[in-house]
Amino acid sequence: LVLIPLITRDILDSPAFSTSVARCFSHGTPELVSVSGCPDFPFPSPAFLNAVAGGSLGDCPPDLTPELLADAYRSVFRILALPLSPLASKAKIALEVGEVARRIRVTAVPKSSRLALSRVESKASR
Repeated sequence: LVLIPLITRDILDSPAFSTSVARCFSHGTPELVSVSGCPDFPFPSPAFLNAVAGGSLGDCPPDLTPELLADAYRSVFRILALPLSPLASKAKIALEVGEVARRIRVTAVPKSSRLALSRVESKASR
């Protein structure tokens, strides 16, 4: 499972985002490829995440725990998000989308297979 959250200014106010993230993490830890559509996104503070874990903030689905949602948020926002500049030139957007696609291909390969894959690729380049 690969989770690709698009980070925007009001993402933490979205019940759909919190539900999706919590549900993904309730099935284990997904591979993450975060994409930032907002260069000045205000990352959640430790106080915010503690409030989510305590159940006083966030829209946690009733069948899941607030602690799970807080842990999911911590995981999502710990990963360096790749930039996506929707108002940039066509060439820059193509470069950014290409990098996102490359990262998805890399993370979609199971971790146990990555070492074997890199060995095969290095032998092929000789």
